Amino acid sequence: VLGLAYINDGRYLQAEEQLQRALSLRQQAMLSQSNELVASSYNDLGLVYNFLADYEKALLYYNKALAIYKNIHGLAHPKIAIANTNIGAVHSNMQMYTDAIAEFESALRTWEQYYPQPHPLKAFVTVNLGQAYLKIGERESILRKCTSHLSGYLWAEAS
Repeated sequence: VLGLAYINDGRYLQAEEQLQRALSLRQQAMLSQSNELVASSYNDLGLVYNFLADYEKALLYYNKALAIYKNIHGLAHPKIAIANTNIGAVHSNMQMYTDAIAEFESALRTWEQYYPQPHPLKAFVTVNLGQAYLKIGERESILRKCTSHLSGYLWAEAS
C-alpha cells in the first residue's frame, strides 16, 4: 500500500523501493511463485518502471504478472485484460504501435466477454487503441473499429 501511495504522490524511486520490498516478502511467504499477490507486485512494479520511462523493465514485470494471471485464471479474465492494457501502454510509450494495437485489441476482446454492453473499461481501451491507430496513420481503422465502441458507450451514458 505504501508503494502505491508513493506512486500516487509521484515519488517513483520510493515506490520502487517499497514495492521491491513487498515483492520479496510475498515471494518468501508464498509456497508458489504463481500467486495472485506476487502477480500484483509485479504489476505494480511495471507501473513504476513505466512512469520512470524504463520500458524494458516495465515490460518485464508486466509480462511476469500476465504469465501468473494466465496460469491462475486462464486466457479470459479481467486481470488478463488489465495486463494487456498495461503492456499496450508501454508499447505505445516505446512507439511500438502495432504491438500496442495487438495488446489493446486482446484486452478489448476480453472485456467484451465480461461486458457485452458499453462499459468505461472498454471505452478506456478503445481510446488507447484509437490513439495507437492514429500514430500509424490508420484513420480507417479508427473509424471502423473504434467509432462503434465509443458511440455505444456515449449512447449508454446519455440514457
